[in-house]
Order: sequence, then structure tokens, then C-alpha cells
Amino acid sequence: MYQITCFIVALFYGFCVQADSSKTPASLEEIKLSFSPIVKKVAPAVVSIYTVHVTERPLHPLFDDDFLNNFLDYSQAPLRQELSKSMGSGVIISPDGTVITCAHVVQNAKAIEIRLSDNRQLKGKVTIIDPKNDLAVIKILDFEGDIPFVPLGQSSTVEDGDLVLAFGNPFGIGHTVTSGIISAVTRTVGDRVLMQTDSAINPGNSGGALVNMKGELIGIPNAILSRTGTNLGIGFAIPIAIITPLLSAKTEDGTLSRAWDGLKVETLDHDKAESFGLKNQKGVLVSAIHPSSPAKTAGLQVSDVIININEHPIASEEAYRLKLLEIEIDKEIRYAIKRKGADKTITFKVIAPPDNPKAEETVIQGRNPLSGIKIANLSPALALKYGFDSLQIGVIILDVPVRSSLFGIPIFQSGDIIEEADGKKVESVKQFTTLLKDSLNRLTLRQGNKRIDLHLTNR
Repeated sequence: MYQITCFIVALFYGFCVQADSSKTPASLEEIKLSFSPIVKKVAPAVVSIYTVHVTERPLHPLFDDDFLNNFLDYSQAPLRQELSKSMGSGVIISPDGTVITCAHVVQNAKAIEIRLSDNRQLKGKVTIIDPKNDLAVIKILDFEGDIPFVPLGQSSTVEDGDLVLAFGNPFGIGHTVTSGIISAVTRTVGDRVLMQTDSAINPGNSGGALVNMKGELIGIPNAILSRTGTNLGIGFAIPIAIITPLLSAKTEDGTLSRAWDGLKVETLDHDKAESFGLKNQKGVLVSAIHPSSPAKTAGLQVSDVIININEHPIASEEAYRLKLLEIEIDKEIRYAIKRKGADKTITFKVIAPPDNPKAEETVIQGRNPLSGIKIANLSPALALKYGFDSLQIGVIILDVPVRSSLFGIPIFQSGDIIEEADGKKVESVKQFTTLLKDSLNRLTLRQGNKRIDLHLTNR
């Protein structure tokens, strides 16, 4: 019976204490399998992060109603400052007091307090922030004594079904650990690549630690899929591959620029593979290339199929995006491709997203339907800063005032591309503002994959 029980346990935990059925268990370890050794190793390095935020909002002397806000112009109204506090989790990853957390935990915080499991309360400072991937690096200030930390793991060793533990401070109840498995190594959530886990993640867990059975950090708990706001077994973590480049980033203003190759790719499914004469071939199909792409300069072409990157197999768009996020700017990258059935290798250096053309951010003035709207020339750098498609070119709407709506329904949206004005192709902010001096009758916008024609009436 003991051997049968041991075998069943082994199916779940991947190991089994070898025992002779003729003897009684000689130690606690022989009768109890536990995550306790890992918890004791990791838990001291998982911290609670308390932040103070100051927000400003227009204060109308007579009204403060969400519905009326759609019609009233508050641009000249006095500002009211509101103080708010929030809490999240973080994990110390080096003995010098470097903490990794989620960007939304600390973004725009006026003060940061790091609380360790031994009740030490220390001040922290954000050194690098990556809003697009919801990551931030904090440095603990003026600490004395030793600081516990969690060693970093590797994304390449993570597989579906691996056992993991999630650490954090859910709902502020205190340090908590939950167990589960990796449900999917890569999962596209919105425009981000995350790991999926069934280990319980709840509000307050964001920024904590997801570790493997060696006690190595392999991800940062980040989000859940839930209609109730609490854990339903579908949680997401930021993979360690995305985190590692932050640690060697050198920026002056604390913001992070990721490596850019200027490609748009899609997973090569069975039908596409056959149409390209690549039966049973796995990879990603290059569907578009930005004119400023270093890959284009190196010779990559639309319809090429990327098979591997730096000898790492690429079987899906998620795998491609995750691998690119691992690469540091100005590092050489090697793409093995299939082109019309032939094998080729393209080698080049990935670059920072180019800030060309210059943004020339402009708020439209005058009596016209676009008055108060902020526009800019769209470059790859600006696109990635605001989370837009980095292959788009043209004039983009960055910000829309509240009053630019009809009965609360916005006419224009942030991210709209202005393509044409009275039938003329719009190529720059300077050109568009010149066209606005005349009376515009028709405007063509692109919202995602939709093309919208608007007939305008000037005020």
C-alpha cells in the first residue's frame, strides 16, 4: 500500500521518496512531501510595496458630474489635488537591493515604501520603468544588513505542466504562497506575451514572484482573467525573459526602450505552410516590414518564413515576440529563414525604435471640429511609447478633450490615424495643420482595421 501511495504522489509531484516497505519511515521527509523548503528560501525576498499618489482633476465651481463632464470645458478650471494610497508586491532579485515589480504598482508614485517579511520598512526609488510590459525596477535606499533575494531562472527551461509557486500579498492580508502549474508557457493577452498559470493570483499579488521548484524566479504575477475580480484559475505572469534586459538597461530618464526589428509576423499555420511549399514546417511568416527596419536593410523580405532566432526554434508569433524581447539593443541577432524553399540566414543588429520622423506634438487650435485634439507624426518610437502599431506611418491622434464627443460618445479616439483630408493624403503634422486653415469637409481616419469617413461641419 505504501509503494502504491508513493507512486500516486510521484505522478503529481514528480518525485518519490524511495523506501523499503519492510521498514518504517526514518524521517519526516519520507512521510511528508512539502514545498516548505522552497517557501523558506523565497518568502523572505518577497516584499510588500506601499505607494502614495497625487492626482489632479479639474474642479468646476458648480458641477462635478460625470455626465455633465462630457459637455463642459474644464480646460481653464482650477485643479483639485487628491491623495491616494495603493499596495502591491515585489521581489528582491539581488543583494544590492534591486526589486522587480509591476509598473502599475509604482507608476507616478510620489513616495514608495518597501516592507520586508522581517518587518523592516525601507524607502525605494524607481530606476527603470517599462509601462508597455508593465514592469519596473526599484532600488531600495539606505538599508543595513543583509538583504534576501531570489535567483533568476531561464525562460528556455520552462515547460507546460511545470510546478510553480506564486508569492505575494493578496488583498493586503499578508505574505501568501499558492501552488499550481504552468498552464501555457506563452499566451497572447491583448498585445502582450505572458505565461499562464493556475496558481492562485488575486489583487495585491501583482509584482510578486512566480518561482520554479528550484526556487528560481521565472515570472512576475501580473493579471487574472475573471468576471468577479478574484482568482478563477486563469492567472498570468510576465516571463523572466522580458525582465532580464531591464537589469542591464541604461537610461537617463528611467524609461526603457526595447529592441526593434521592424517586422510584423504571423504564425505559419498548416494551410499557409502548404501554400508556400513548406509542408509540416513550423515558423512565423513575415507579413510586413517597416521601411526603417534593420531586418529590411539586411535583406529580409515579406513572405520569408522565420524558422529560428539565434538557434532557438520559433513555432508561433508568441515565441517570436518573446524571443525578441530577450534581445538587448545593438546586439546581433541571427534569423534562419525559408525563402521559396531555400534556407537562408539573415544577420543584423537590432536597434532602438527610431524617433523618425520627429513627433512634433501639436494641439490643434481655432474654430474647427478638431480643436483641442493633440496630434503627432507617428514614428516607431512614439508608437511603442503609446502602445500603437509600430509599423503604422502618418499623423496620429494622441489625446482627445472631453468636449470632443456627441452625447458622451467620442467622435475621435486616441490612436486614430488621420489618413486623408478632403481627398489629400496626410503625411505630416505640418501639412495637416496647413490643410486645417482651409475649411475641411471630409476626413478619413483609420481605427485599427477600420477605415472611417467623416463629414465635418465647421463651427
